[in-house]
Amino acid sequence: MYDWNSKPFLMAWRLVEAGVRVVTLHTTERDHHSSPTGDVFFALECLMPMLDMSITALVADLHDRGLWDNVLVVVLGQFSRTPKINNNVGRDHWSDACSVMLTGGGLKTGQALGTSNARAQIPQARPIHYNDVLATVYRQLGVETDRVFMHEGCPVPILHQGTPLPELI
Repeated sequence: MYDWNSKPFLMAWRLVEAGVRVVTLHTTERDHHSSPTGDVFFALECLMPMLDMSITALVADLHDRGLWDNVLVVVLGQFSRTPKINNNVGRDHWSDACSVMLTGGGLKTGQALGTSNARAQIPQARPIHYNDVLATVYRQLGVETDRVFMHEGCPVPILHQGTPLPELI
């Protein structure tokens, strides 16, 4: 069930129903450099259930309408957040470890790949590079990642490095 907090997800669903092949959602309420309430954990406790319900509704709709294998759902941020709280009772940018969710789109789902230490500071088992995630997404979309385009006389590869995650394909 979609509620008023899920408008971007409902719009994405409607675009998929209309045949759009790639839809990007941008949510602006997830930035946590600081916390106006003075408690970043309270802010997350308010926001995460909305995200959970929205993603759950989208995935359920894909299953119910037989589009599960045809639509790839990717949930990620532009980066992760520092394991430590900063002076503004928030978190700063952190690129060493983060979480990404891929589901649907013909992937082998229902598994977790890789681990980090207890504070989510550094990868431990099965580190995965963002380019490997991107290579997996591109593969499912039918994009040939070994192609190179010329731009103003310079070769520009679609993807500099990265291989699809074999556990998912």
